[in-house]
Amino acid sequence: MLFRKELMIFLVSISTISSQTLNIKNIKLENKYPVKLIGSDSDSLILADPMDFCYKGGKIYIADIGDHNIKILGDGSKLIKEFGRYGQGPEEFGLIKGIDVDNNGYIIVDEMQRVQLLDKDGHYVKGMKISLGSLVSSVKFGWKGLIYINNAKEGYLFTVYDRNFNVLKRFGDIYEPKFHNFIFDENVVKFTFDSDGNLYCVFLNHPVLRKYNKENKLIFEKRLDKIPVVQKILKRWKSNPKNRPNRNNYSHKGIVNGICVDDDYLYVSLGRCSLSDDYSLPLYVFNKNTGQEVKKIMYWFIVNWNFPYSK
Repeated sequence: MLFRKELMIFLVSISTISSQTLNIKNIKLENKYPVKLIGSDSDSLILADPMDFCYKGGKIYIADIGDHNIKILGDGSKLIKEFGRYGQGPEEFGLIKGIDVDNNGYIIVDEMQRVQLLDKDGHYVKGMKISLGSLVSSVKFGWKGLIYINNAKEGYLFTVYDRNFNVLKRFGDIYEPKFHNFIFDENVVKFTFDSDGNLYCVFLNHPVLRKYNKENKLIFEKRLDKIPVVQKILKRWKSNPKNRPNRNNYSHKGIVNGICVDDDYLYVSLGRCSLSDDYSLPLYVFNKNTGQEVKKIMYWFIVNWNFPYSK
């Protein structure tokens, strides 16, 4: 059976080291609505189950776990190429959970048990077997095109590899769980890089935002406890143990959905759809240099297709 899934594209316009709690008073609120629904009933492209995507050089790269392939969209979000099939060999994919593209078009694909580096045509360059059990994407291209992997099993938050998957460095303090076998899940993060090589990350299971510079030194750490949606997530998680999201017997809090950065601001999507009483989720905007929250954007998604999605 073929299921239709959608990607929603939003246009958002935003004309000493210690752990600090954010001051969220007098934060401005904006509303944004999708301007394009990729894979919707009005679109010719069918997505089986898009797990992750990235935007690079005017193209959208989609990791489709349902079709076990990579789809590349060009102008007008039209499909210009797709490659891959189910399997364990080169240029084959199992449980795809992440994708990233560097400035030269090289593609890195994050699967449950391995990572593949592909050239711009989708041909296999190099691969590495590694157990990355979380469904959150754990691999990104970083400063100077090096490969960064979030894997706390090594005792640090991140490991940096060259293009041959040789380890260059490990960095980042981690949280120690009550049971050591949960160390990976305890330290899962969503992370991204700006054009200067700075790394920004938010923990899935801790209300913490961090920034590291290109030398991998911690610049700041901010706690997100005072943000209302985070308080709601933590309260529900504590009060309802039986209904906690569970994977590998670890109860995830699910604090962050996504993170991205531009020249001035850091954008963090917090919360779950199940926490919302309407068809919206909050996107919090931070000054990327200080970590101070400057704006909240409610981005609206569509459940009932009769709902007006263009405003």
